[in-house]
Amino acid sequence: SMAAQLALAVNELVLNACKHAFGEEGPGAVTISGGRAGGRVTIDVADDGQGWPEGFDPARSRGLGMKVVLGTV
Repeated sequence: SMAAQLALAVNELVLNACKHAFGEEGPGAVTISGGRAGGRVTIDVADDGQGWPEGFDPARSRGLGMKVVLGTV
């Protein structure tokens, strides 16, 4: 179902943020927000961590989490 796919994607984004965003810098914040735009539901997951590594392209990621988020699984 669409709800299950959305839940998996949000879960993967939050887990990735917690696992990779903060490194040795210590704790940080992960925020989840949602709304409607143009007849579509939007979900934003953001963190205040170190950002993606230079050259990282989510569309080319081989990780299962990004494949789930991008809907390519």
